[in-house]
Amino acid sequence: MKGAFNDKPIFAGLCHVMIQAYLRKEKSSGRQNLKYSEEFTSFLVILDTLHYKGPIVAMTDNTKLKIGLRYSPQFGCIVESTFNNNETKISDYDQINQIINEIKSKKAFASSVQVYILQVPLSKFPPVVIALILNNGSDKTADIVDLHQKLLMNIASQLNLYILISISSDGALVEFQTQTLIQSMSIDERLQMIDTRFDITFSCPIIPSVGPVLRVQDSKHAKKTCQNVIMSGAQVLSFGRSTARFDHFLLISQRLDSVMYKQDIVKLDRQDDAAAYRAFCSSNLKTSAPQNSGLTRIIQSE
Repeated sequence: MKGAFNDKPIFAGLCHVMIQAYLRKEKSSGRQNLKYSEEFTSFLVILDTLHYKGPIVAMTDNTKLKIGLRYSPQFGCIVESTFNNNETKISDYDQINQIINEIKSKKAFASSVQVYILQVPLSKFPPVVIALILNNGSDKTADIVDLHQKLLMNIASQLNLYILISISSDGALVEFQTQTLIQSMSIDERLQMIDTRFDITFSCPIIPSVGPVLRVQDSKHAKKTCQNVIMSGAQVLSFGRSTARFDHFLLISQRLDSVMYKQDIVKLDRQDDAAAYRAFCSSNLKTSAPQNSGLTRIIQSE
């Protein structure tokens, strides 16, 4: 069987995980230090079943959590702290107060979770969460970069997963800095395009057995960022020779043919995706600039 599965890196990787799990079971060891998580392995099973060889999109975000501790019967430990699960294992009732007090004394409550998601960029393929990393909200650029590099340089390259990694950012400074460091990391091969007319240089690393690594901002977050800039007035959002301001949107919302609501402007929920969509949709653009109806038709067709 030597070399029989050289052209099936995903299958070989799965076999490696299964062997690791079996050996650990024989030694009565836990599975917490397995190279790949159970969720990641499940994602690989799906790819191998469908014989999918195309690119994969990787996304990550640090999301707020409601602070609180609870016991997990599945893992046999107290969860939602920044401690390792082994440190919060419960073997008898008397340990509960002891562990909770230790979490309190070290202020180790998890207030955020770093979510890692993989997705096949085709219709009807739902995103798959492969990792949830609890933290106390003080996420650092170096820590996130380290996690990205492990995914790209260690896991994806070994399994020949062609990750068209977006490293999706919601505009947070730490995530933007992470994207910048990943794009500028030292590597032998790079994809580079230079436009001398506009003095634009595009460059991204090409990781062996993975492919080019691109960075983008999630479109919904980009709309919310632009909307919040306009509504706050802290900075000016410019469009060509003009600017977009709060009073513009307020006037548009008061029109009878407007797609915007009053609550999209006054006392706006800054996390409302629908409000951000209405602000920058083609119908709103048509209302704002009826003399340029051809432009709205182009946007609608796209």
